[in-house]
Amino acid sequence: MTSLACLGGYPLNAGAITGEEAVRLVAQAMVDAGQVPPRMQAPVRALPSCRGTPRVTPLAGNWSSAEISCDQPTVWRRVLRTGAALSMPLSTRDSTGAAKNDLPLQTVLSVTRPLPRGARIGPDDVMLLSQAGTDPAQVLSDPDLAVGRKLRRAIGAGQPLLERHLDPLLDIEEGQTVTVQLQSQGIDIASTGKALAGGVAGDRILIDPPSGGHPVEAMILAPGIVRVRSNMPRRIAVKQSKRRMSWSV
Repeated sequence: MTSLACLGGYPLNAGAITGEEAVRLVAQAMVDAGQVPPRMQAPVRALPSCRGTPRVTPLAGNWSSAEISCDQPTVWRRVLRTGAALSMPLSTRDSTGAAKNDLPLQTVLSVTRPLPRGARIGPDDVMLLSQAGTDPAQVLSDPDLAVGRKLRRAIGAGQPLLERHLDPLLDIEEGQTVTVQLQSQGIDIASTGKALAGGVAGDRILIDPPSGGHPVEAMILAPGIVRVRSNMPRRIAVKQSKRRMSWSV
């Protein structure tokens, strides 16, 4: 940890820590640890204020990412990817520097900040790290496999993001606007509606037509696309709502 109560004449506890200040914090901590800091990209979002000295440590013993944390006036932690060369975490090496149990290094997706259960993963919430000892069957190494999905449990900064931590990847989510297909008398009709439930291809869910009326059942064909049953009697649709004529045969 490096003492950084004042950086370039600016007291860090005076307000939010800017991205440029965060980079200087990490660079100084790396120098103090005998590391050569690479050129780092400053985060767009400012860090919260800190009353006292922010702590700067290598994430999981690896300076490829640094963790900046503070306990006052509130507890917070942020992770800054430095771009330094990846190395095996110290916990996986013995006193001679050899790897313990020959644990292989693998690239894993980790979160950059603490996230609560139910949070939706955004592009800025994940980063790639090299770690050993993680279950290969659960490892995610592509951000596209996580971004947009919700967490099934809370997860801490720097913790590997595994498949079991995430809700299933749905083709349609509840409340999503979808394309509704209907084939009537050889004519393909397309409209839009709002999904009243989520699901994957093959599931049947209820769709709320944009013109109003009662929800209709539809089958999920692909991400964002459903098909309405084409065997609904016209008289039922007319009785429910004349505006639903285009949804019936």
